[in-house]
Amino acid sequence: MVNAGAEGAANMSMPARRPPTPRLAWLDWLRVLAVIGILVAHVGQVFMPWADWFITNDTRSRTVGLAVFVVGPWLLPLLMLLAGFAGQYSLQRRTSGEFLWDRTRRVLIPFVAGMLVLVPPQVYVERRFHGDYDGSLLSFYPRFFTDGLYPEGDFALRHMWFLAHLFVYSAVALPLFRYWGSAAARDKLDRLANGLGDRTGWMWLALPLMAERHVTWYVVSRMGWTLEDWTGQTALLLAFIYGFALAASPRLMRIIDAQWRDALRVALVFTAVLLAFAWNGYIPARLPPSSTVAALAFWTAYTFGAWAWTVAVLGLGRRHLTMETRFLVYARRDAYSWYLLHQTVIVALAAWVVTWPAGLVLKLAGLVISSAALTAAGAAMLNRLTRPRASR
Repeated sequence: MVNAGAEGAANMSMPARRPPTPRLAWLDWLRVLAVIGILVAHVGQVFMPWADWFITNDTRSRTVGLAVFVVGPWLLPLLMLLAGFAGQYSLQRRTSGEFLWDRTRRVLIPFVAGMLVLVPPQVYVERRFHGDYDGSLLSFYPRFFTDGLYPEGDFALRHMWFLAHLFVYSAVALPLFRYWGSAAARDKLDRLANGLGDRTGWMWLALPLMAERHVTWYVVSRMGWTLEDWTGQTALLLAFIYGFALAASPRLMRIIDAQWRDALRVALVFTAVLLAFAWNGYIPARLPPSSTVAALAFWTAYTFGAWAWTVAVLGLGRRHLTMETRFLVYARRDAYSWYLLHQTVIVALAAWVVTWPAGLVLKLAGLVISSAALTAAGAAMLNRLTRPRASR
């Protein structure tokens, strides 16, 4: 993205080595809590009334649905933004090639392994649950890879799509990130931060996110693709870039530290309005048609509210989640594996739990507890098996 000379290019591709960045407790806490939030939200989707998940309970709960609905706009963008932070710290001590190898080892290889081991059982359990397949898991494997794309076929990315996006974003954004690692680029970021304002800077940062959503909506609506998926998932690229930029510029980060309380107030108002519309059945059943003024207004407000929550949670975490605890030491090691395993565990358990002769509350509690316990146990076992022998 920047036409540097030969010497500048060499400097950008071979950065001066720095010592490892000290662990940031707030960053680890937010990452751990985001993964836990995703696990709980996926359990909630089993009982959500507005749409069928892979496995759904006969009795649904509007309260559970609203709880899932509230975190929907910002939970995954927050996780991707935190990945941008981690990318910046990683590039401080790696060359471009080392960074790409690290992303391959930590993101692409787990993605491939997950597609081979973790996703097929999810689709298999779903097909068995709905009576669409009655064979064994072993016989289902060839069908998963050859029967076409889900939902008509069986091949699906499921929750592994996040890793696919993260790897692609890391590769695509690498030249920009390398440029931002230079002193001149950091100075530009600092000047940008100075021009954003003392009370409204976080709001101005929402404008690119709004523009991206509307441009994507316009393009996708004319391509016949799934609007919700594309307008939501492509916005994660900007969240990833924002995380890197915030980590690279302390002055930009000071905007978050100074203004997160204002963002929290806006986020709470946004959530109250969103819940009111959802409770009365306007959302998501009666969203305004695309290419209308109402749709433009709704998705503008939706994007702005999601960014407000992201800023608020980021500021809250940096302000209050600074303690090192035994749980954090354990969780920062296993949280990534929690994400890898959690949905396969939830789908498998949900197919059993929804058959219980029990009320919704007991099923919900049982599924949350059992999914969390089995996911944690599986993650500990996975990490023990994959940890280098010298570190055991």
